[in-house]
Amino acid sequence: MSEFDIPEQSPRAPHIESLPAYRPGARPDRPLRCGDHHPQAGTLVVSASGTLDMAASTAFAESLRRRLERAVATLVLDLSGIEFIDTNGVITLLETAARTRLRGVELVLVPSPTVTRLLTLLEVDDRFLHADSAEQAAASPRRGAARPRSR
Repeated sequence: MSEFDIPEQSPRAPHIESLPAYRPGARPDRPLRCGDHHPQAGTLVVSASGTLDMAASTAFAESLRRRLERAVATLVLDLSGIEFIDTNGVITLLETAARTRLRGVELVLVPSPTVTRLLTLLEVDDRFLHADSAEQAAASPRRGAARPRSR
């Protein structure tokens, strides 16, 4: 499993830390950490944990673009470890969804409660297939493992 760190995040104002989008005990200044693995041929799982905000989204988007250059049929984004995400992170997810569609790659999200909450608030959660775990998302048959999020 390859792994890398996204550079340290910018400091946040105290009023942002009190927003209810955080999981209890979450640290908004926790750097984004990513890794990937191939559980089976044609499937790439990219796991991310920490903070996906303006400071990390550009590097995260670039790493996803590089990974999409590999020959994969399914890209699973395991975001279950994301403690904070802002709209820049959501834009990165939407751009990745558009790129996967253009390449004919199936994209499946494994969102944390924080990611689910923001996708729902922004009314874009139905643009992604969702799974409860990376293992479920990578399971065959793929279409039966993931489901669109209903409103």
